[in-house]
Amino acid sequence: MSNFYHDSTFSPATEAVLDEQPVSLETTLEEKPAPKEVVVRKPEQSYALFHYALLVHMYLFCTRLPELFPSIRPSLAMSIILLAGLFATGKGSALVNTKLGRLLLAFTAWTAICVPFSVFVGGSLETLKGVAQATLISAFIIAFIGNLKEVRHAMYTIALAMGTVAVLSNTIFHATTGLGEERIGLFSSATLQDPNFMSLYLLIGLPFLWLGLTTGKWLTKIVFAPLLLLAFFSIAQSASRMALFLLMVGFVIFLIQSSNKERAFALVGATVLSCVMVPLLPQSTTNRFLTLFKANKDETIESKDAAESAQMRLFLLFRSVELTFKNPLFGVGPGQFMVAEDKLAKAEGRERGIWYYSHNAYTETSSEVGIVGLVIYLMAMVTAFRGLGSIRKRGPTPEIRAMARAVQLSFWMVILGGLFLTIGFGGVPFVIMGLAVAFKLAVSAEIKSGRAALTAA
Repeated sequence: MSNFYHDSTFSPATEAVLDEQPVSLETTLEEKPAPKEVVVRKPEQSYALFHYALLVHMYLFCTRLPELFPSIRPSLAMSIILLAGLFATGKGSALVNTKLGRLLLAFTAWTAICVPFSVFVGGSLETLKGVAQATLISAFIIAFIGNLKEVRHAMYTIALAMGTVAVLSNTIFHATTGLGEERIGLFSSATLQDPNFMSLYLLIGLPFLWLGLTTGKWLTKIVFAPLLLLAFFSIAQSASRMALFLLMVGFVIFLIQSSNKERAFALVGATVLSCVMVPLLPQSTTNRFLTLFKANKDETIESKDAAESAQMRLFLLFRSVELTFKNPLFGVGPGQFMVAEDKLAKAEGRERGIWYYSHNAYTETSSEVGIVGLVIYLMAMVTAFRGLGSIRKRGPTPEIRAMARAVQLSFWMVILGGLFLTIGFGGVPFVIMGLAVAFKLAVSAEIKSGRAALTAA
């Protein structure tokens, strides 16, 4: 069977549960394997040190704060520390021991192979560096997150990071887009200054903010409650129709997966929040959102902008598909869609290209590193996502089921967000993939220890 990990000590029932086969956890726990001594290894202090170093690294990576201080390069320093930790703790092979890890390594290697065939090798080398850094973060997550408590630490770290983005976007660090629009992004961040990217990051963090608010300790609830509200407000202020669409889809998924009590609370909360928030938004923002639901007959700035944006996105989508078929094996080079599109436009007799990214992670990947690169990337996504639904429905404890729902909802934002933004080469999606696999491995260990304890009793 196809697994997200390989461990010959896992029983077929446990593997079936986590691979979403119709086997209940009750059946798993009733198995009577031969009694064996249960060895509980206490985490060493060095391991704990690297675990908390990882949390700091994840926080910096998700907030994109290092982009404000390019000369200091804290992410590089943290990567060096954690690389040393892989060898110091004997976890250097953590990445290659998981199917996701091997796929991410293959994707990184294929990206490197495509660099010499790039239309701009120097730019592709920068993209390759980003892919390598994101793959390393996935390796660190799998290596230094070994149990459910540590998984929760990581989830809360992502929640705090996205909450920080929401706070900063509503302070003097916020940045508005040009042309008189009132959409906000995040200061001089190269990544999050774009309102669409900023709102996607916030959407990815919402499930973990909700997890802390509903299942965390009282201090966590106090901290996460205002951050959750502020995140919603920042998403609204971004005026991103993509974010509104993803928020609605995510809310529907949440309602389907929730209990009646949670549904009632969420519906009432959403209604109250909308009534309070909408009057606080600029008229241009609400007009922009309305274009998602109906064709505006009035020739307003927002309706014209919506029509032009949709037309451009569609053109770029077809353009990326065209470049994929023109360069099916190695693509045009990692991160070089805009350069290749410009060259193609000039070859067709136009003065210049559009010089904008493809707005689709999947056609971006296929056009820049070929169909082989796209297949590897999709396999990594499927591998990381597979099994989360089974844990959410049949996890052994309410805590595990709630955590599974949070990571699955966050993953849905990554998957759907990829239809609108170019997030295929690193970034937060690699963090979520690594976290999903670390969580599944932690649940597997929890099931094994629970079965061993039952047998011993």
